[in-house]
Amino acid sequence: MQIIIDVNSTKTVTQSGTSKANKPYEMTKQRGHLLKADSITGEVSAVAIDITLDKGAFPYPVGRYTLDEASVRVNNYGRLEIGFIKLSKIDTPVKAAA
Repeated sequence: MQIIIDVNSTKTVTQSGTSKANKPYEMTKQRGHLLKADSITGEVSAVAIDITLDKGAFPYPVGRYTLDEASVRVNNYGRLEIGFIKLSKIDTPVKAAA
């Protein structure tokens, strides 16, 4: 199973404020869509997700991506976790003109 995320826009939104520890923060997010298959019908639906970008990073270009292995880690209890989302571009074949 491959995790597939579509990015359909390079638009971002930046949120800023003060944390509970009284420290200023700023986060830039970009919208993506996780393609998820229904376990019964197999129909694929797009579920909106927010991707937090690294400070100063450019938005992901429009395209199809998969979850980069740097996003996955094993915690202190041996459980698999997804940390900050990093994406890797999927090469999609170009259809030849008929």
